[in-house]
Amino acid sequence: MVNYIIERIVYSLIVLIGITLITSMLIFLVPGDPVLSIVGENASPETIRMIKEKLLLDQPFIVQYFAYLKKLFTFDLGKSYITNIEIWEVIKTRFPNTLLLAISSIIFASITGIFVGFISALYKDSLFDKISKYLILIGISTPVFVLGVILYTVFSVKFRFIKTITGFENYYNLILPTIALGTQSAAYIARITRSTVLDIKKQEYVRLAQSKGLSRIHVYLWHIFANSLAPIITVIGLDFGSYLNGSVITETIFGWPGIGLYIFKDGIGNRDFPVIQSMVLFCAVIFVLVNFIIDILYFVLDPRMREKLKQY
Repeated sequence: MVNYIIERIVYSLIVLIGITLITSMLIFLVPGDPVLSIVGENASPETIRMIKEKLLLDQPFIVQYFAYLKKLFTFDLGKSYITNIEIWEVIKTRFPNTLLLAISSIIFASITGIFVGFISALYKDSLFDKISKYLILIGISTPVFVLGVILYTVFSVKFRFIKTITGFENYYNLILPTIALGTQSAAYIARITRSTVLDIKKQEYVRLAQSKGLSRIHVYLWHIFANSLAPIITVIGLDFGSYLNGSVITETIFGWPGIGLYIFKDGIGNRDFPVIQSMVLFCAVIFVLVNFIIDILYFVLDPRMREKLKQY
């Protein structure tokens, strides 16, 4: 187990270093001058030259990249070119909002998806199952930005059920972003749950439990549902990791003050390279960490995977 954990940590570090390299290369190759975003187009050539020297923008890529890595080893994510605010301070302010939206969305997606998928599998070919299959298909096929715009138009513009829809003034503002972000995940979870439960229902140990006279609820909960958790948790964990990365589209549509909106509006919109670099790295760390936790949980939940650990 220890060897497996060490191996996963090494792989994770390699992935993160690769991400920093690719992000830095893309930013270096992007046409345009970020200094103009700082001082404006009417600045004198001398001012532009001084700022470039200060920010190392006049240096080759390899010099800029190693200077960036040197800061990272001291946990310094740098400052915004535009606002001169420490990026760590922005993360401290905005990440809790993204975390709140991610938690509410994954709870909505998990409860809805598991319920629909489990009931559909138990009552296969019933009316509920037939309707749910169409709803699952629609949920998977509908992009987040389409559903977000529809919810915004219907509930805010058309019927005005929620008057103040953008920002975070109260928890009512959390309802529509949660539905928009979690619906597609709920559909995926429902599909995985249905297929997994249908497979487990055919297993010999389930039939054995039923032949012993165990109650239907006991069989459903402890022999079917419990053994279907591993793949379901994998999907839930991956979606939760993507939510924590800052759901740019959802946060932009609803004006949710999270890191996704900050990356789009203040980072990409202003060509603020330190913001883009640091936020991409932060999101990558979150996603890798969530995947690491999922891997450990997978081995805990699945006895077959625990057997494989013995070879490490």
